[in-house]
Amino acid sequence: MIDLSAARAAAPPAVALPPSNVADVTALSVPPKSEEELDRESLIMRAAVTYTALNGSWNGAWIAEHTGNSTVVEIVNEGVWERRNTVLRKLTRLMRKTETVRTVELWSLASLAEVVMDQERNGNGESGRNLEDFEILFLRSLFELIARHCQRQERSA
Repeated sequence: MIDLSAARAAAPPAVALPPSNVADVTALSVPPKSEEELDRESLIMRAAVTYTALNGSWNGAWIAEHTGNSTVVEIVNEGVWERRNTVLRKLTRLMRKTETVRTVELWSLASLAEVVMDQERNGNGESGRNLEDFEILFLRSLFELIARHCQRQERSA
C-alpha cells in the first residue's frame, strides 16, 4: 500500500505565478451568420415555400387531369389540401409569435398572400370558393406583422 499523505507533505508548495505570466482568456465571438444560413433557418420561409409548393401541386394536378371525372387528381392529391391548410395555420402562429422579421421573410409572406388571394379571386360564392377563416386570419396576421416591423424600424431610426 502506498501512503499518499507522506508524498503530499514532501512535495514543494505551489508557487503563484505573477500576473504578467497569466494568459487572459476571453470568449471568442461567434461569427455572424450569413444570409444563406439565416434563410435556411427561417421557419417562416420554410412554411411559406411548403404552402406554395403544396398549392402548386394541387393546381398542377388539375391542369394535367383530362379524364373528366377527376379520379387521377383525387388519387394524386390525397391529403395535399389538408396539409396545405395545416401549413398555413402553422405559419400564422409563427407570424404572431415572432418578434423580429427580416425583409426577405416579409417579401415571401407578401408573395404567399398573393397566392391566397388568387384562390379567392378564382372562385365566387356559387362556383368557386371564398376565403376560409384561417386564411383571413393569415392575412390579418401578415398586416399586424408588417405594422410591428415598421414600428420597430421607426424606433431604431
